Amino acid sequence: MRIDETGIPGTYRLLPERFEDERGHFYEAARPGELTAATGLSFEVRQVNNSVSRRGVLRGIHCN
Repeated sequence: MRIDETGIPGTYRLLPERFEDERGHFYEAARPGELTAATGLSFEVRQVNNSVSRRGVLRGIHCN
């Protein structure tokens, strides 16, 4: 997984590595240890969602 800091302080972009073969594809959505190592912030996963949107739709992550 690649973790990039964005131009907004304290926000990061997570780019999971996709593994694909003749059966389909798989990717790991998040690994808390890697996120903490890259950002210095504690990260507790409570929910992970995957959605497919129509072309032109932009979605974001909501957290508190």
